[in-house]
Amino acid sequence: SQRKLEHARNRFSRLYHCSPVGYLTLDDKALIRMANRTAAEMFGLPLEALNGASFLDFLVLDDRAIFLGRFRAFFRNTNGKAMQLRVQHTDGAVLHVSMSGRRLEQSDDETFTIDSEETVQVSLTDVSMQVFAEEALKQNQQRLVEAQRIARLGDLVVDVESGETTMSVALCELLKLDSPEKVDFNWVSRVLVHPDDRESFARWIKACESSETRTFDPLEVRVIRMDG
Repeated sequence: SQRKLEHARNRFSRLYHCSPVGYLTLDDKALIRMANRTAAEMFGLPLEALNGASFLDFLVLDDRAIFLGRFRAFFRNTNGKAMQLRVQHTDGAVLHVSMSGRRLEQSDDETFTIDSEETVQVSLTDVSMQVFAEEALKQNQQRLVEAQRIARLGDLVVDVESGETTMSVALCELLKLDSPEKVDFNWVSRVLVHPDDRESFARWIKACESSETRTFDPLEVRVIRMDG
């Protein structure tokens, strides 16, 4: 029985410390009372250096006020709550992490409770690659807008089911519209397309809707800018 208990504890310890997610047990002052090796590796420190340290010390300076402003409410009720934070590695690297948690009461498993204190078990998931990918996508979109502006090009996307039409920034500038807008397709046909081209434009749109291909023959039409 004792051997089985020891085996179970060893197995749990391996799972806890070898998890790809960082785990911390924080008290109400955000002091680290327990941690796994993955969390220590995120900070670039030996595991024993985390015990009693303030989690705040591992955040980049700009994120500390955000954490302090939200931690008290987070500690009281972690349900459905998460924080996007940046932690600083000792080598200077910055990791973007998503922090979620679970409040631990005195009645919970004694593995995680610290004496008679109430604590919160938090997980730190490294989302750096996702953040970098989103930033790269944003930069590419900005480059596309700038390229369209330079080339005096724009794009218009039509939802054939709802008729909702979205215009790019560059197209709005060409048409002298104030900002990118979602407008009704009928408004585009009635206001933007030149009267002499509206019939051919309507036929082209209808042919595109009924086509089984994903590419369509181009159509040249005249459009009317908002300044006339």
